[in-house]
Amino acid sequence: MDSNSQNLISVAMSKIHLPNYRETYIREKPWVRYGENNLFPYFLQELANKSALHNAIVSSKVDYSYAKGLDAKNAYNENKGADLSTLLFINHPNPYEDLNSIYRKCLYDYVMYGGFALNIIWAKDRENIAELYHIDFAKIRSGVKDEREQVKNYYYCEDWANVRRYGYKVVNAYNPNQKSGSQLLYVKEYRPGTQYYPLPSYVGALNYIAIDAEISNFHLAHIINGMSPNYMINFTNGIPTDEERRKIKQQFETEYTGSDNAGKFFITFSEDKERVPILTPISADNLDEQFIQLQDTVLQNILSGHKVVSPMLCGIKSDGINFGSGEEIRNAYEIYTNTVIKPIQKEVCDALNKILTNTLHWNGTEVCPTSATPLSFMWSESTLTQILTPVEMRDMIGLENKTE
Repeated sequence: MDSNSQNLISVAMSKIHLPNYRETYIREKPWVRYGENNLFPYFLQELANKSALHNAIVSSKVDYSYAKGLDAKNAYNENKGADLSTLLFINHPNPYEDLNSIYRKCLYDYVMYGGFALNIIWAKDRENIAELYHIDFAKIRSGVKDEREQVKNYYYCEDWANVRRYGYKVVNAYNPNQKSGSQLLYVKEYRPGTQYYPLPSYVGALNYIAIDAEISNFHLAHIINGMSPNYMINFTNGIPTDEERRKIKQQFETEYTGSDNAGKFFITFSEDKERVPILTPISADNLDEQFIQLQDTVLQNILSGHKVVSPMLCGIKSDGINFGSGEEIRNAYEIYTNTVIKPIQKEVCDALNKILTNTLHWNGTEVCPTSATPLSFMWSESTLTQILTPVEMRDMIGLENKTE
């Protein structure tokens, strides 16, 4: 290696840290760790908060799944009459909210994490459910399975990053054969290779979601730092030792690399004290084009990870994507509904119906999802023109009808 290359301290771009997903058990703790440092759900939250694209898709999935809320099925029996007690429970599962509110929270957790949790409070008669609550999935950790491969206990903490401060509570697993106290119904999407915790359906796109968040952070930092170019600074006060170079390089990797430090500088050293410090601008050719290409790649991979067949379904528009005709969008909506939305709805409704069977005097009432299919997806434009008057069409799209 020549002297010039030795004198230059090269500080590499920082890598985005993606925590490794592991399920590990430490004997000193009664719970199984949920990913690296037991904080994997917090990492998923951070990605959703920082990536506008990912957050838009998650929100649209929840909105499509929720639609118009829950509908009651078989609520009236010719022989037994209306199932008033179950309907009352649907309207007031606890003193603070209705079942639709719980339903929406469960949908959000299932889309975000791949699972959700419900807290069941049994009545004193040990026959019926007195109250039902949604529990933030990120705040639950699983106990170790017993010899029958069953989890008997779960653990709740307000903040798993500060267990010493907040402590934790033990909650028994849901067991309809032991109807007493407080229990937790823990529902997770099956995925090979995991035993205790789920992985979200978009797990394959986590790298690209993280990149999307870093791109946004890079642009923000570039503006905050004055949109100045990067600089190479050559100090003329001698060459540091190898150990000093290592420490300087480590310091700059910590403090001056990554998207948070866009627009900052590098440092070099020289033995020639007669020379003044040299500031050399470092510019990247075609940076704008590179970002556009990267963003298009990120968009495509995040959409694929979420199984979104058309970005229009999530309110996302991109110049690099051909959205097709109205018929193609309708077909995309049908595919998206049948392959993504309906399975999400079924998972949550199945869990709620499992609980409803234990309400007072239950006689077969079930909750089922609703849909909110746009009229333009149900019929073609030409059909709508034939069956609707201009006034009806203006009402349908929310335009005011003017009267002369």
